[in-house]
Amino acid sequence: MKNKKNKHQSLGVFTLVLSAVMLPLVSCGNPSEKSGNPALQPSGAAITSDDTEILPDPDCDNLTSYYETTFYVNGMGDTCILGYNYKSHELDFLNLSTGKLGQSISLDRDGPDGIAGMPIWFHQIAVDSILVGNDQQTVYLIDTIGRVVNSYSFRGEGHATASRNARSHIAAFRYDGDAGQIIYPRENDKDLSIAALDTASEATTAIASIPGWTRRKVGFLIYPNVAYTDTSALVNFPYESKITELSLLDGRIIRQSDSPMTSMTAETVDPGESVEEIVWRSYANPFYADVNYLPASDIFAQIVIAPTGSSRNDDDNHKAYDRKLYLRVFARNLKPIHEHEFESGKYLPYAWTFTPDGVILYRDHPLDQNNDSEGVRLTRFRIAPVYSD
Repeated sequence: MKNKKNKHQSLGVFTLVLSAVMLPLVSCGNPSEKSGNPALQPSGAAITSDDTEILPDPDCDNLTSYYETTFYVNGMGDTCILGYNYKSHELDFLNLSTGKLGQSISLDRDGPDGIAGMPIWFHQIAVDSILVGNDQQTVYLIDTIGRVVNSYSFRGEGHATASRNARSHIAAFRYDGDAGQIIYPRENDKDLSIAALDTASEATTAIASIPGWTRRKVGFLIYPNVAYTDTSALVNFPYESKITELSLLDGRIIRQSDSPMTSMTAETVDPGESVEEIVWRSYANPFYADVNYLPASDIFAQIVIAPTGSSRNDDDNHKAYDRKLYLRVFARNLKPIHEHEFESGKYLPYAWTFTPDGVILYRDHPLDQNNDSEGVRLTRFRIAPVYSD
C-alpha cells in the first residue's frame, strides 16, 4: 500500500519497512582468501534461475520494471528490492518472498524536503535513515517518511559523474560508514578520479586517478562505469571490454583485464560528429555495463548489451529494444570464466538488479506482444563458481 506521507506522524510504523536490512549494495564486500591464490580461482560458473511476480496494487502508480534499484534482505529474512518509481516519485519496496508491494516512501520534488532530478542510488545507514543520490550531484539523507535530514553536494573541485543510465554509463556512489565518507567518481580540469567526500566537513579528496581517461567521446558514451568492493573500485569504459581495479586504500592499480567476449564479437565504432550517426551508433554499438562484485559467490559479474538486431530504417523503438543481453562472469583475479546469453526478446535490456549471488532481470520486454501483465515479473539468476579438481 502506498504511504500517503504525513511529515508530522511518528516514524515507528514506517521504521518496520526498512528494519534490519542485512545486506549492503551488492557490489561491496570483502574478497575471500581465494583472491590471492591463483590455484583457488574458479574455472567456470553454473547458473540457475527462478521466476517471481510482484502483484500490482490497485491504489498505487504501478510500474512493471524498475531502472534504479538496490537489493536487500529485511528483518524477516525476505529478499526484497528497493526501487525508484518515476511515475509517483516514490521509493517502492518489492518483496520477492511474498510477491507483494510494501509501503512506499513518498518523496517531495521541491521545498525543504525536495529531492530534485532522478534518484539513482540508495543505501540504508540506519533503521530509519537512507541515503539517496540523484543525477544532479547531490546525496540526501532521508528518514522513512521522506523527510530530508541532511544533504551533501558534490560540486566542489569538479563534479560527480555518478549515473544510472544503461545508454551512457553506470557509476555509483559508495558510503563508507567507518570513515564517514561518500566515495564517488569525479571529473575536474585535471583528470577523472575516484574521490571521497567527508560527510562532516564536506571536504573532498582524490583517492585514485582513473587510467585511460582521454575525454574520448564515442557518441553518448563518455564516462566510465564505476562499481565497488569494500576496498577497491572497478572501472571500465562502456565501449570496451577492458576492466581496471583500483585500490581505495592507496590509489594503486591492483589489476587490469582486457578479454574480449567470445560469444559476442561486435566492435565499437566511433560515430564521428553526425547527429544521425551518433544516434544510430547508440543502438549499433555494444554496451559493456559496470562490473559488480558478488560477495556470496566471490566473483565479479557484468551485463553486456549487444548491438541492435534492427536496421537503420527500422523505427527507434525496435532499434532500442531489439538487442541481446549477455552475462559475463569473472574470477576474483578478473579472468573471465563464463559467458551466458539470456533468452532473446524476453528481458528488458536496460534494467537489472545485482544480488549477492547473481542478478535479477525483468520479464518486461517492450517488443513482447504476449506480455500483458500489470505486475512486476522478475527472474532471479544465481551464479555459482565452479572449481576444477
